[in-house]
Amino acid sequence: KRSWKSISGTSIAIIANTNRRRPDSRMTDGDRDRTAFEANLSDLRHDLRTPIGHVIGYAELINEDLDDEKRAVYGHELAAIEAAGQKMLAQIDQHLGGSRRSLEDVDLDDAQFGLRLNLNHIGGYAEILREEAVERGHEGIFADLDHILHAKQQMLQLIEGMAARLAARLMTDIEI
Repeated sequence: KRSWKSISGTSIAIIANTNRRRPDSRMTDGDRDRTAFEANLSDLRHDLRTPIGHVIGYAELINEDLDDEKRAVYGHELAAIEAAGQKMLAQIDQHLGGSRRSLEDVDLDDAQFGLRLNLNHIGGYAEILREEAVERGHEGIFADLDHILHAKQQMLQLIEGMAARLAARLMTDIEI
């Protein structure tokens, strides 16, 4: 049995394995698919929130460690990084929240666009901070800024792979 589904611009062939053992004979295929989707969505939310938490946490750490003079220089960008991280958490709840029961309930394009927009803000402000710190000789914040930039890269990979991850447990075999 094969059907085609377009997910965020990617055509995916869904091949059902009819020889698969049923974990609970009382569950319908739809119930199993929904349960698998909900579990996968929960995992994705957790995986996205983890690096966002790192971004927010490191921005807070940098801000706490700055004296008043440095806070005047870096405070705006740090606040912008924290705000973008908070917006990303809200977008995850909005687009990938627990009320989503199937792939059709998720607007992946809108979710990816909003997350990438705020991710670009995080990356841009972190780069501005790094350049400013280099110019002023404030090497003490480099390591924490590098952690923010690393978390940004992790989030970008997760955002780019959202469609495949959400569909993965619903399919026995994926051909892209």
